[in-house]
Amino acid sequence: MVKILEASWKDPYDPKALPADLATVEALKQRSGQAFASQVYRNVVAHRRRAITMIDEYLPEAVRADVKAMAETMRRDQLAEIATFERRAGAP
Repeated sequence: MVKILEASWKDPYDPKALPADLATVEALKQRSGQAFASQVYRNVVAHRRRAITMIDEYLPEAVRADVKAMAETMRRDQLAEIATFERRAGAP
C-alpha cells in the first residue's frame, strides 16, 4: 500500500502508532503468560476488525482495479487471521 501511495500520488506516507494503540501496549505490560498472550490475540482481532470496517467503507468508492483487488485481498486475509487469533485467544 505504501508503495502504491508513493508511486501513484507521490505521497510519502509514514505509518505511526495511534494513542489508543500506545495505551494498549502499556496495558499489556501489566500481564504475563497466557493472560498476556490471550490479550494480545484479542487486541489483534479488534485491530483486524477495524481494518475490515475501513476496507468495507472504501470498496464501494474504489476506482482503480489494482487498489480494489489489493483491498479485497486484504479483507479476505484479515478475516482468516481473525478466525486464527480468536481460536488462539480462547474466544468462543
